[in-house]
Amino acid sequence: KKFIEVVLAFGNYMNRGARGGAYGFRVSSLNKLTDTKSSNNRSITLLHYMIRVCEKQWRDILRLDEDFPNIKEAGKVNITELEKEISSLRQGLDFIEREVTWHRGQGSPPPGDRFRLAMNEFTALAKDKFTNLE
Repeated sequence: KKFIEVVLAFGNYMNRGARGGAYGFRVSSLNKLTDTKSSNNRSITLLHYMIRVCEKQWRDILRLDEDFPNIKEAGKVNITELEKEISSLRQGLDFIEREVTWHRGQGSPPPGDRFRLAMNEFTALAKDKFTNLE
């Protein structure tokens, strides 16, 4: 958790003119730690520099496996594939919402038909969970 705070502090420092003062960042922004290179030595990334600083200042915060016990498994996740899956889920949810809206316009449901009620509850819950996922 402390390392994430250091990442945020570095980001706020580097973006102090335009977007500094952020309270958080997207997980996808972590990729920028390896994309940002030193102007003196292109083989040194911002991540390398941050680790050096942490080793000198706060060695104990580099124990990411204690703060994030699933970090090794999470590192195996292909972000591009995950984004495709999320996009596919978004499209599916949008389709369901359109279907529910269409059914609402079809007049009164048959007696005992719980489709609209069930789908209204489902879409509200799914939208909430999807928002949290994003």
